Amino acid sequence: MKTVAIYHMKGGVGKTSTAVNIAYLAAAGGWRTLLCDLDPQSSATFFFRVEPKFKSGARGLIKGGEKIEQNIRATNYPNLDVLPADLDFRRLDSLLEDKTGSAKSLKTALAGVKNGYDVVFLDCPPNLTLLSPGDPGEARACVRWLSENPGPSYLRIGKAGEPTVHDRPVTIGKNTRVFSADNAEYAFVATGSVLQNAVEAARRLSEHGIPCDVFSCTRLAPCSDEQFADLSSY
Repeated sequence: MKTVAIYHMKGGVGKTSTAVNIAYLAAAGGWRTLLCDLDPQSSATFFFRVEPKFKSGARGLIKGGEKIEQNIRATNYPNLDVLPADLDFRRLDSLLEDKTGSAKSLKTALAGVKNGYDVVFLDCPPNLTLLSPGDPGEARACVRWLSENPGPSYLRIGKAGEPTVHDRPVTIGKNTRVFSADNAEYAFVATGSVLQNAVEAARRLSEHGIPCDVFSCTRLAPCSDEQFADLSSY
């Protein structure tokens, strides 16, 4: 089984159109073809008039095997099936990042498919990791993370000589609480050069009886649900 990924870090460049048409041509040529829609926008799925729903979500996709087989849908074209996307696939990057051996996770998952396809096409989502540190300490943490995680990334750094806002450990992909107030009822989530403004605003509000915490969000994309779990208490 051959696997072909249609990929670009930017959206709107024709990835889905390419994947759909190449998959159709392969099927028309007699190859048993599977088109996997990995983009949570589900454009390829809608094209084949299939409901964009994947039972068990992104975790099920990574697990593979039967989890994939039970979600495969036939199309109106001979030899061509589609694996529909799901909105939960927006968490795919963050889930793969936390998984050991993530570079081969999708390959392993697809290897368990027993339908005997000749070729599998992957319609990949745009993928650009966006990092925006709020002070020099966060900038150093972002540079270290980039050196350890190769891939298309964009590091947005302020140019105004931003001061050190905090000295707390930074974990890329998790929001860092950089200012705490007693019995805080509200929270700011700030990124980049506005972090110092958020901390100053929270300090003044707390002094006037409106206790606020501040979280620094260094990774803007991709974001995961777990990244904002700490905000559920406000």
